[in-house]
Amino acid sequence: MTDTSLSWLYFHLTRQEYGSVSLDLKPNIWINTTNIVMPPRCFEAYIYETAFIGMVVSAVEVYPQECLGALLGYRAWNSVDVTRRAIVENAISYQTAERTRNTVEIKPRHEFRCKDMLYKLCSLEFIGNFHSHPDANTTLSKTDINSMEIGNIEIVISVNKKKRTTPWEYNAKTNELCGVFGDYRFTVAAYSCFKDGDAKKYEKIELLCPFALGIGSKFMDIIAAIPK
Repeated sequence: MTDTSLSWLYFHLTRQEYGSVSLDLKPNIWINTTNIVMPPRCFEAYIYETAFIGMVVSAVEVYPQECLGALLGYRAWNSVDVTRRAIVENAISYQTAERTRNTVEIKPRHEFRCKDMLYKLCSLEFIGNFHSHPDANTTLSKTDINSMEIGNIEIVISVNKKKRTTPWEYNAKTNELCGVFGDYRFTVAAYSCFKDGDAKKYEKIELLCPFALGIGSKFMDIIAAIPK
């Protein structure tokens, strides 16, 4: 994963300046004559059904290698309790990502093409990336941390072969969403990258996905026939 290009930053700032913002939201990036103010720090991530399915399918498709993709949505600011939430409406997989069991990377020019096209096609913002950890946990690696951009989020999907069938649930102690579907056990975690003084920091944040929690146990063991 690479740093945001100047051209994409221009597109992103342009959208924030002139895009419509509802009354209960605040722009997550704005610009003045002296400096650029970074997006506010997010404390929660809310995942829509479409985004959840996109991430899970991407992770399973390339298993046991890593997947990588873009998160599309917006940032909501609740002025009552100052809750800053990243709303993830869609997840787009990078098809040209170079992947192994432990690493995944996309070339800068391919990443720019995707972000440029997404800007032109939809009104959603690029708010971060997602990637998978095959046969591992959701802990960020040094490469993951270095590639995160301030103001964005990173969603990690741990994929392991299932040992037993368990319902989907949210673990408030670890801030992780986990459960079984088909032959796999998934654990999902979200991280927020923010600036603290001059330092770049990150933290695991709360994760909300009503669709995942609504996956019924009667569907967990349905496995499609694998073509020969």
